[in-house]
Amino acid sequence: MEVSLLIEHLLGEQFGALHALMKAQSDPSDLPPVKTLNHLASLHSSGRPGIQFENQTHPLSALQYESQINLEKCVPTRQNNLHDLFNAGCWLNWPLSKRLINQGHL
Repeated sequence: MEVSLLIEHLLGEQFGALHALMKAQSDPSDLPPVKTLNHLASLHSSGRPGIQFENQTHPLSALQYESQINLEKCVPTRQNNLHDLFNAGCWLNWPLSKRLINQGHL
């Protein structure tokens, strides 16, 4: 399955703004950068301090990953990685659920 069709199928309408962003790109197989994810996060935060995304520059253990999210409210995100894109979509749409899951991992 072509990457753009996979993204279209998996994002569906559940991921609202992220779905619209991917459809508007000239090449839907180019995944949005962290800067764009942070912009979407700011739109979803309703003035509350929300989660942020940052480029993951080196491998992290599961505990390092979850601790960074818990302590710094910042999700390490690999560029051009479908798994991390869908994770960002979950953080944008269900931040309270994701926060509880994160705390359960610690």
